[in-house]
Amino acid sequence: MAIVGAGVVVAVTLPFAASAPTMTAHTWDSQVGPDTWRTYDVPADAAHSAAVRFTWNASRAAEVYWYAAGPCASGTGWCLEGVLANWSGTTSGNWTAIGVAATGYCILVDDSGSASMNFTGQFVESVSNPGHRLPTVPLAFGLGGGAILIGMGGVATYLGLFLPASVYRSESTTPGDDDDPDDLPDPSWDDGRSG
Repeated sequence: MAIVGAGVVVAVTLPFAASAPTMTAHTWDSQVGPDTWRTYDVPADAAHSAAVRFTWNASRAAEVYWYAAGPCASGTGWCLEGVLANWSGTTSGNWTAIGVAATGYCILVDDSGSASMNFTGQFVESVSNPGHRLPTVPLAFGLGGGAILIGMGGVATYLGLFLPASVYRSESTTPGDDDDPDDLPDPSWDDGRSG
């Protein structure tokens, strides 16, 4: 019983098997006009454990900002939450992070030149899906039942190992077997009540 109880406790505390990671990918291939700037919204999956990668290339040197974004405090629209990376005067960039992923991201491309610029970008997010544990009530019942089985198995093991073998042995005896024949009354004894 103790082994079964331990198995129950282990089974209910282990998470279910994790599923394959969820992938989100976005690509951009566009032109940015001369002496202008352009933004790109990047939808993402907010997660506690994710691998995020953003790469970009431009046909000539540009200024690129990479922001984290999320719902605005007013409840409408999206707001920038902070600059995660900034590239200036270069034709390519790469940004990677592992950990908490934002609800969304934003790219701002600034072309200060006098001619249009080709811009390509790629965003890839891989969200790991850890196994899920049991909800609280089934987990509590499983732990309680397992603990009871462990306790009962422990008591049974203790009694089996240390309880003397003769404690509960039944011996059948016939009444009077242990009586001393000298203590039995004489059948010929007259108590005065006869005839």
